[in-house]
Amino acid sequence: MTKRDEELLRDYAAKNICWQDLRVLGWHYSEVLDDLGALGLRPPILLEGGPNAAALARGRAFLREALAARKYDEDRDATPAKDWETVH
Repeated sequence: MTKRDEELLRDYAAKNICWQDLRVLGWHYSEVLDDLGALGLRPPILLEGGPNAAALARGRAFLREALAARKYDEDRDATPAKDWETVH
């Protein structure tokens, strides 16, 4: 991560820039979340009652599903199959 990337992420976490600004620069939201975590930062919190409340709810639901699927895949990969031929 470059110093400029870190500055952008810190600005995003502090609500000085919005997600759209990062998106225009080619960032993917999963990368933003990973890099924020690496810096010990969290994504900015938006008010629930704002004009984008429905979009925010859909985005959170999408992230929950993606994280749950990722967790399921990690758990499944960590458990060896007892009978390989019945699984494949």
